[in-house]
Amino acid sequence: MKCCLVISEYLFAFFYTKAAKIVKASTILCVIMVISSCTSSNLADGIRDTPNTDSIESQIQYTSKINETNQLASLPINDSLINSLDSPPSFEFLNIVGPPQNIVSLLNREVRKSAKHNGINLLNNGENSAAYQIKGFLTAIDNGSGSVLVFAWEILDRSGNMLHKISGEEYSASRATDPWRSINSQMVNNVVGRTMRDLKSWIDTSML
Repeated sequence: MKCCLVISEYLFAFFYTKAAKIVKASTILCVIMVISSCTSSNLADGIRDTPNTDSIESQIQYTSKINETNQLASLPINDSLINSLDSPPSFEFLNIVGPPQNIVSLLNREVRKSAKHNGINLLNNGENSAAYQIKGFLTAIDNGSGSVLVFAWEILDRSGNMLHKISGEEYSASRATDPWRSINSQMVNNVVGRTMRDLKSWIDTSML
């Protein structure tokens, strides 16, 4: 009987120890799983919460561009500058050197007509407010077989600097003791036509 009690106590101690180890192992495993789960969750959260540096820089640049655009949009508009850009350049003919009065009068009349036809902004003589001035030189000569009307125009800025020059010749088979008497209205019209076309071309290529 005593022997059976000893064996029973031994078996109880043995199984109790095994059960304790199993419980202990299970407890440790559970703790490890919990820690692993917490760590994994933290890493995931860390990845989600890590700021995207490139994205932040892009947003800063985008915001900066918007601010610059708003500043430009808020700048005042210079109406006088816009008007000056829209307005064609103005010209004024100075006194023409060389021809007699009847040729000068014919030139003045034809010049104004041709300027209007070509869209050239020609101011009245003496206004002294044009952006550019035109100085003219004309002479008539006898070349032995007829008459030649030689013309030259200098386009000047307000400081007197020459910016462009227009020149040429017109011929006539007529001859006279005074070469000016052989200069007819058709020759004058040709001079004016050539001058205005050249001037218009220079305006279109140099100013507009």
